[in-house]
Amino acid sequence: MIRRYLSRPQFIIVAAIVVAAQFIPLPYVVLQPGPTYNLLGKALVLPVGLDKSAPAQSQSQSQSQLLATTVYVTNPAAHIYAPQLLVAWLNGQMAVYPRDIIYPKSESAKQTLAAGRAEMTNSEADAISAAANFIDGLHASQSIAKELRNAPIKFSLQETGGPSAGLGFALSLVDRTIAPTLIGSRIVAATGTIDRQGLVGAIGGIDQKLSGAARAGATLFLLPRDNCADITRVPHGLRLAPVSSLGEAVHVLSGALSTHC
Repeated sequence: MIRRYLSRPQFIIVAAIVVAAQFIPLPYVVLQPGPTYNLLGKALVLPVGLDKSAPAQSQSQSQSQLLATTVYVTNPAAHIYAPQLLVAWLNGQMAVYPRDIIYPKSESAKQTLAAGRAEMTNSEADAISAAANFIDGLHASQSIAKELRNAPIKFSLQETGGPSAGLGFALSLVDRTIAPTLIGSRIVAATGTIDRQGLVGAIGGIDQKLSGAARAGATLFLLPRDNCADITRVPHGLRLAPVSSLGEAVHVLSGALSTHC
């Protein structure tokens, strides 16, 4: 006869292992939607003479938004346990990754934060150059492009690092210097790295950024074309517009171009 149950000692051992597993840190990190920041508002500070958007903002300030999206990622030093991972796996807006994929083994939490801040600082500089180069290419606005390159510009995204807001930074500069009606009364979200030539590159956590944008009320999301293959779920009511450059993004917002994943 085959025994189909555990003896008391065996049951106690198995139960002890299951219970102990709940308190053993696992080498994973959890990603979830973070806050959004309106780059047509306080998240971007421009000199008064350079900021042409003030009249447009006063008319539709509560409606016109260009959102920089973010992702919460658990700290590399955080202890993640099995119950937390189970919740994250079951939650459609979260993602679980092995820690080594997100954080290098040799990097401390302090080093990770410093690297993220440095990447964001470089992204801001690249976005300013990309916007100035785009504006310079319009010829009629060359003086604004020159002023933009030398202006004291401040982006303010609290507790945020990395290069993924570059496209949003560049678009906000174009909107607020030469095209204050580019966004209009819409709520638009944007993500993507950008280089000084205005080329847009892929980012991580795209599903979480889509969820965060939808939660903030966005109806249009500009994203890197290379991220289309990474999307697993599109929130209801959110239209995706993949782009490869700043110029392409401006044409999408102006209605001169339509793109789809």
